[in-house]
Amino acid sequence: MQKETPTFRIDGQKTSTQIVVYIDLPQLETMKDVDLDVTDSTLELTAILYELKVVLPGKVDPDTTKAKWLKNKKQLKVVLSKAETS
Repeated sequence: MQKETPTFRIDGQKTSTQIVVYIDLPQLETMKDVDLDVTDSTLELTAILYELKVVLPGKVDPDTTKAKWLKNKKQLKVVLSKAETS
């Protein structure tokens, strides 16, 4: 079975220190079966029905990534801290 590419939006203008990615996953009830992999420049999501790879609009610190399941919207909110530039 082919996996769908979910719709998503990136909000990088919210703060100067964060990038927020909202991923719509309407066929999922929880994020239990969602695998999220973040590098300094990409975000990859794999789930039973979905697959997504996003090149981020800036470098991030993957160790500070936070994800929250928004149950009412069936949406995954991923908050990424922008990497400090030296």
